[in-house]
Amino acid sequence: MLQQLKRLGCFIDSTNEWLGKVASFLVLIVMAIVVMEVTLRYGFDSPTIWAWDVNIQLFAAFVFLGAGYTLLHRTIITVDVLYNRFPPKWQAFADVITYLCCLTFCAVIIWGGTVMAVKSWSVMETSRTFFEPPLYFIKTLIPIAGILMLAQWTRQFITGFTDAIRAGKGEPSEH
Repeated sequence: MLQQLKRLGCFIDSTNEWLGKVASFLVLIVMAIVVMEVTLRYGFDSPTIWAWDVNIQLFAAFVFLGAGYTLLHRTIITVDVLYNRFPPKWQAFADVITYLCCLTFCAVIIWGGTVMAVKSWSVMETSRTFFEPPLYFIKTLIPIAGILMLAQWTRQFITGFTDAIRAGKGEPSEH
């Protein structure tokens, strides 16, 4: 059972690592589109009708796909000033409370995002701009982001829990 959890944890980590690296390239595409749009708009007085819509969707994809990566590398905003002063038992309690809050947050994101995505697909929703790009693809990423974050938070919670048990027994942590 422990080996299966380790394999699942490695799968979650590697999935979020890979998606985060792929998502990072979306920022380069956004930057290229912005440079192109500014050049066309101000250099040639010939703006595009699609650059703004495409950049919004690319940046949303970057945020959604990069959420699990951010959690994996623990680069989220935390209040370490207080947390690091807590005794280990209080830190464990704070971790449990944080996990429960994150679980609730992810459940809302997954549920609400799924409802939005299904509705968007059912009407083949598009943006209300002149370009009218489809919105159903980007709305599908919302529950996927929730699942990726939930998986990563669960992975970190289980790892922290097993490390706390090991520490209680005097065994070294695996991390």
